[in-house]
Amino acid sequence: MAKINLKKVFKTIKKVLLWIFLSIVIIILIVIIGVQIPYVQNKIVNFGITKVREKVNTEISLGSFDLILPNYVRLNKLYVEDPSGDTLLYAGKISVSIGLSRLIRGNISINKFTLEDAVGKISREKGDSLFNFNFFIEAFSNPSGQNDKKGKIISEAADPGSQQSIYADSVERRKNAGQESVKDSSGNSFSIGKIELSDVRFLYDDGYTGNYVNAEIGDFFVSFREFNLKNNIIDVNRTGLSNSQAIIKLSPTKDTEPSDNSLSILLRRTSKLKNVSVSLDMPGTNLHVNHANLRINPDDVNIGDKKIGLKSVLISDSEIIYTKTKLKGGASLDSLTNSVKSESNSFEWLIYSSSFRLRKNHIVYSDLSKTDQNTNANSIFSNLNLNDVSAVINDIKLSNNLYQAFVKEFRFREKQGLVLREFTAKLDVRDKVARLEDFKLRTNNSIIYNNTVAHYNSFSNIGNDIANIELISTIGKSQISPADIRFFAPAIAPQLTTLTGPKGKLYISGSFSGKVKDLKVESLSANNDKNFFLDLNGQIRGLPDAKSAYYKINLDSLSVLKSHVLAFLPDSTIPENISIPEKISII
Repeated sequence: MAKINLKKVFKTIKKVLLWIFLSIVIIILIVIIGVQIPYVQNKIVNFGITKVREKVNTEISLGSFDLILPNYVRLNKLYVEDPSGDTLLYAGKISVSIGLSRLIRGNISINKFTLEDAVGKISREKGDSLFNFNFFIEAFSNPSGQNDKKGKIISEAADPGSQQSIYADSVERRKNAGQESVKDSSGNSFSIGKIELSDVRFLYDDGYTGNYVNAEIGDFFVSFREFNLKNNIIDVNRTGLSNSQAIIKLSPTKDTEPSDNSLSILLRRTSKLKNVSVSLDMPGTNLHVNHANLRINPDDVNIGDKKIGLKSVLISDSEIIYTKTKLKGGASLDSLTNSVKSESNSFEWLIYSSSFRLRKNHIVYSDLSKTDQNTNANSIFSNLNLNDVSAVINDIKLSNNLYQAFVKEFRFREKQGLVLREFTAKLDVRDKVARLEDFKLRTNNSIIYNNTVAHYNSFSNIGNDIANIELISTIGKSQISPADIRFFAPAIAPQLTTLTGPKGKLYISGSFSGKVKDLKVESLSANNDKNFFLDLNGQIRGLPDAKSAYYKINLDSLSVLKSHVLAFLPDSTIPENISIPEKISII
């Protein structure tokens, strides 16, 4: 029997294993190098696009595909048609940077997603509940289980921002609403670090519900500290939007799915909007925001916990146009709002801001919902057009039973001529008491001081129980001009002008206390600094119904002209056989 040379055998095995290992390495290198060659990449992509096109039976094309190992993918000139031949999606460039180490462990981690020069259209017809992308879902939904592997490969290779991915994610989230996580059966997770959009146009035309969105995004970015759908957390580090516009039309819907309040959305750092315009059309109201510039510095923002805490807010050089309109059937927005309030009077959010600033804004308000012609249509409150609106409001806090704010500065110029030079006040409204302190309002012609405390049974029911509100109110030494009264109460402006003269002023001060239904006038003084003065005290019973109220007045002093009396009395009040002295004085 021949003797076996073990040393030689081991040497041969070693050489064979070495050649096998080197061959595997060479093959891997060839594949790695090959897939980075544009020709090879495009061959692979064209094969995939052809298969997908055959599957969905519609036009799909891709200009080029770049794969830069280990973690970068770029699609150029991706085009997808819907069955009607219209554009469903066009993307000039889609770039995705993937976290390879996490992907190896079965987790989808996108470091950065970029979309440039894109157009997306989602629509459905008035009588059809299916969207124009539903053909994709039907094509890759295979109940028989055939070709599941291929379908899975295509789905995993699909762009995370595609409509298919969005729809699938939406369906999965609804299935898992209220559960601790939204991970799939394999335990995989999804996360993303940053999203950037540039020159993106998006159309959402929902004929089935009547909702419509047409948006043009110039530049948008959002970075996440954590994007964890497994734990329902979206932690936004920073976000910004500029040079963008949107038209939004919303219609009321009869059936709405319950919202998933388990999702926590947090905002950490400064967010900015620059040159952003939005047009919002809703039943009973229209809102147009043009060239908006907004800067938000958050403190503690957690949408899931219904908390919006801000260090500072700045809105500057923006135009805001708000219009109340009639609802169908002649109803107004007020009636709709009141019906909503009657269903729930609780305010579940906590909103606060240390500093809220307005700087050089243009604000327009119009009320076109009123059908009654006797509602002071000429009053400034029905048609406001404010220029150079600037304000500093500190220590704002809004919660269920607390409304606080310190108005440090507020000024504007109204188009009709009213100029607000200064407005300051401290407001504190709680469930059973409200305080207005250090109130000061100064225009070009008038200045008013006031401090008021109001006690009531419940703030939520204050509108139905005005008579039982208990007041303690003091009017400081104030002066009122007819030139300003014509903006707020045009009906009495002529009488006040007679009392003070066109350029004169009425000087007034006083104090009141008691319930509205039994109000005590502790003192009231008024004069025009010429030929009119009045000092009185008394009691008024029966308010808020002024027509049936009982007035008990004690005149301490009075000096009034005949013209003053006639200006305030209705015509034919005094019979012709009674003459009034040119001057009446009680001292």
